[in-house]
Amino acid sequence: MHPRLPQAGRADSDQLVGRARARPLPLDSDEHDDEAAERTPAPAGTPGPLSRPTPAALGGLLKAGGFSKIAVEQDEVTYQFDSPEHFTAYIRAISAPIRAMIDHYAGESQQEAWDAITQAAADAAGGWKPLSFTNVVLLASATA
Repeated sequence: MHPRLPQAGRADSDQLVGRARARPLPLDSDEHDDEAAERTPAPAGTPGPLSRPTPAALGGLLKAGGFSKIAVEQDEVTYQFDSPEHFTAYIRAISAPIRAMIDHYAGESQQEAWDAITQAAADAAGGWKPLSFTNVVLLASATA
């Protein structure tokens, strides 16, 4: 596994197959490009690409965008997969942040990185069998 990618057993890899930690999102950052990210390490506790906002942070983003009558609700969704391989195929299809990290950091080891995600899913499920993960979702509505 590439040393700069999340590795099984590390806290950041837990977000690939478990609950992402909710954290407020920084609203005042002007550095969004890859070059800036390489130059300036984020302060400890800064949300990463696999973090989700808190309900208050999401509401704040909508308010800062000029929206009113903002409502944010939190719920849970359970995803079910018939195998760890299908979990990885789903993540690969829908998760742009994970694809971007693997594209950027894994180089020639991209398939090894995807295989590590599959292995982490199998480990979390207790083996090579059907698995399910419950995750928090935020539902927001507002008036422009």
